[in-house]
Amino acid sequence: MRLGKRCFAGALSFSIIAIALFVAISSALAQPFTSLEPGFTQELFSAARGGFGGVAFAPNRDPWAAQGPNTTFHLTPSLLFRFSLASTIVVNSTAVHPQVAESPFASVNGTGVVNGSDGNLYSNTLSGVVRLDPNTGSLLAGPFGPLGQGLGVANDPETGNLVYVGRSSILRFVDPAFSTTGTFSTATAGRGLDGIFFDRFCSLLSAFPRPASVLSTDGQYRPVHSESSSRCSRKLFRWHRRCSLSHSAGLRCI
Repeated sequence: MRLGKRCFAGALSFSIIAIALFVAISSALAQPFTSLEPGFTQELFSAARGGFGGVAFAPNRDPWAAQGPNTTFHLTPSLLFRFSLASTIVVNSTAVHPQVAESPFASVNGTGVVNGSDGNLYSNTLSGVVRLDPNTGSLLAGPFGPLGQGLGVANDPETGNLVYVGRSSILRFVDPAFSTTGTFSTATAGRGLDGIFFDRFCSLLSAFPRPASVLSTDGQYRPVHSESSSRCSRKLFRWHRRCSLSHSAGLRCI
């Protein structure tokens, strides 16, 4: 009995430390960009309690922000926050977009979420990739494919496949129909990837770990440091149009 109590107390202490660490990391990442390249501006879109990961969009362009479990914070509840693009409210003298009624919505998502080429939402979860309804966030299919780490997922603009970070940071893929799966690359193994995006002009870019890196078409994984890679990065963000997300629930548009 005493051993059981000590184990419970130890587990509880670990959970409290993990939550405190998550809050500390979230607060550090919540700050706006200190500088922007010419042609970009930024403004606060919305904010809510929670820790956000990926951003995707409903058919009417309302942003969805995901909070869910991953291999670091595996007890995080799966929630999807939906913000109204069409309306604003004033909070602390600042106009922001509110959440829609009943948001956040309970779902089965991980931290990473993206729109597929078919318009549906796809999320990288600890059990594989899931397909979600873009209007409600409810489960449509899955999980499918090798186990994920719950974070980065991206839509390949050339094939329509969903590329995601699997266990040990090996890049996996599934097709939107959930009929085919495979390995996209092992060059990233062990690197702790997150924040992955495709640029149709170059390759797969990852925002984490820092510095941002590129997986080029020759299979090499290297930091983004050349001017050509920087141009690709800028095109990427313009192509994807708009929003960055701070992990402590501040949605910021650039």
